[in-house]
Amino acid sequence: VSRGSALGVTWFVPDEDTYTPSRTKFLDEICGLLGGRAAEALVMKDITTGASSDIERASSIARGMAMRYGMDESLGPVAYGESQGSASFGTDLASMRNYSEESARKIDAFVKGTLDEQYKRAYAMLTKHEKKLHEITKVLLKKETLSVEEFIDIFEDKPVGTTKKKKAEAKEREAKESDEA
Repeated sequence: VSRGSALGVTWFVPDEDTYTPSRTKFLDEICGLLGGRAAEALVMKDITTGASSDIERASSIARGMAMRYGMDESLGPVAYGESQGSASFGTDLASMRNYSEESARKIDAFVKGTLDEQYKRAYAMLTKHEKKLHEITKVLLKKETLSVEEFIDIFEDKPVGTTKKKKAEAKEREAKESDEA
């Protein structure tokens, strides 16, 4: 998953398939969103409120997986919660509860279990690549932003700028070849 981060703000570069995201795509996004919290715990041995919006987004995705998309086996392919209201009037759609306490417990368990699992996954990845995490941090402290190409260069032990230079050269070759054709 390609993403960027600045002061706790995380964004994802859109993939080609944005209309029908898969379960795997949702889990990868949750993992990425929890990466900031995992990095705090790993590096600072403490946590802050900096990841609060990412935690909210991750929770919302997991809840949607269970309640809207039928992605929890214990709940089955059932949509929970009925939409009320009309978005056309500029109001948010409210959700009416149409499920039992037992189903609510299953939804809660799915959300918590999914977030716990993806947090552990993020923490394990960061632990495995902790040296790279510190290298990226050093660059970010100096220049505040990091392009995807620069991230790839650091992660692949290349001099920063290598990937960008190769992309520019390839683009230049393509333009020259199309001019010759």
